Amino acid sequence: MKNVSISNKRILVQGYTNINFLAQGSFVTCFTATNSENIQVVITVSNDVQELQTRLNMSQKLAGLEGVQQFSHLKQLVVSDEDLEQFNKLYSQEFEKDNLFALVGPYYEQNLISFVKQLKMKQKLELFNKILKIVNSIHSKNVYHMDLKPSNIMIQNNQPILIDFGQAVTDQEVQVVLNTSAYAPKHDVYSCMILSEKFDSYCLGNILHELYIGQPLASPLANIDKLKQIIGEQAASCIFGLTFYQQEFRYSPTSCLNHPLFNENTSLEEFNNANRIIVSRFPSNLLSRNQSSISRNYSYTNVYQGVSKGKMKALCDLGGIEALSEIQSCTLSVETSVADAFI
Repeated sequence: MKNVSISNKRILVQGYTNINFLAQGSFVTCFTATNSENIQVVITVSNDVQELQTRLNMSQKLAGLEGVQQFSHLKQLVVSDEDLEQFNKLYSQEFEKDNLFALVGPYYEQNLISFVKQLKMKQKLELFNKILKIVNSIHSKNVYHMDLKPSNIMIQNNQPILIDFGQAVTDQEVQVVLNTSAYAPKHDVYSCMILSEKFDSYCLGNILHELYIGQPLASPLANIDKLKQIIGEQAASCIFGLTFYQQEFRYSPTSCLNHPLFNENTSLEEFNNANRIIVSRFPSNLLSRNQSSISRNYSYTNVYQGVSKGKMKALCDLGGIEALSEIQSCTLSVETSVADAFI
């Protein structure tokens, strides 16, 4: 017996009323609806049952955590040939009759960007601090979102809620990420291995940049001097550390919670000392994992050629964000070692 139909160019789903189109993604189409308990929900429809199952599995794995979207159930939709044809025309889709599924979850009215328009910077930072804590909590469950952006952060009762775990992974390292978002580190996808936690870090840094500047970074910063002049040293150092080009050296959400931007009991000097880069040799694991990426961007003969002890000490003495800035802005040539750029 069919549980989906089309009437007067509107979709009808058994057990739900007031169904309206909400949004359309690469793999899903979303509708708002009212359930039998008169509660507004979102019905996510897709032919890709694995996509929906991933979202449901992540929801179940994160059950009990605050600030995470929870789904109630996954159901198969039964539709007639005629109604399916109308449905596909209405929403420019190519849904298949025998493989149509729906995931039901809560509806949230506002996303992050629309909500923060009314907030002062201090309030935005308080909200971002809550987002950091939520991301940190899902990481503690070995879940990595991999698609953090303002449209995937909703607001309910002034509290942030992470949604859309369709690209989430449970592995600390992955080889492929299908993410073309403006908030994602596109250069990471050229690495032999992508660090899931640090992928989320970059997205968070881009979100923080947008809260200050109004848009995400077009690419990783070469240095923080201009940004420091605009938003101050603390904010610039936090954004720079989260979005650092080389993923191994980015701040984690955990360390970022102790940044003076969010922890008034920590000075920037103390934070830099605690998170300084002290490398006595070029990390062999980084070279082996990212060699193909490095060779595309830098010319080098051997790891230590041309690295003076004085420069090594100077970079290590800089510590923290100053070292990151110096590292990232290094210009390499055939005579210069890759190690120069990462010490």
